[in-house]
Amino acid sequence: MVQGRGEPERVPCCDISDGHRTAYDLRAGAYWVPIDGLWWQVPERAVIRNQGNPVGEAVVWYVNLRGSIVISCFVPADAV
Repeated sequence: MVQGRGEPERVPCCDISDGHRTAYDLRAGAYWVPIDGLWWQVPERAVIRNQGNPVGEAVVWYVNLRGSIVISCFVPADAV
């Protein structure tokens, strides 16, 4: 199971198979990812660092809760 910092309000990441490979952009120090045709800012608490990235591409885990995207985890392509 992939976990971020474990804040109680977070929706946990489940498994690499639940992630979505994605493009991303870095804007003013924050990551942004496209989901369903719109760009969403990745919450800092969702960014996974220092865990490595075995796929070499950015991966985002999210759910659509009543029309709102909740990003639970994000691993940038360059994570080491």
